Amino acid sequence: MQVVSMAIILDIKVIPRARKQALKTDAVYDMRCYVTSPPEDNKANHEVIVLLAHSLGISKSSITLLAGATARIKRISIEGFESKESIFKQLHLEVQHVLF
Repeated sequence: MQVVSMAIILDIKVIPRARKQALKTDAVYDMRCYVTSPPEDNKANHEVIVLLAHSLGISKSSITLLAGATARIKRISIEGFESKESIFKQLHLEVQHVLF
């Protein structure tokens, strides 16, 4: 049986100009990403992609910014994983389940 990996889409809230880089889970968004770069000239967006690629052990070309280039909330596509849970497991993060 062959497992076909597909693109997983995450909504990530980006906090620019942080003291240090970090990835954390959030109850509202899939993830919070703290980056040290300012939100100018696409620097923060680039740092988010580099941080995710390095943390997940994948190439930068496997990560695509789908929406939110000028907003704090980004919609990002990540290729090479079967589920959101597998991404969070690779990042050593817990999946937040919100009950309404």
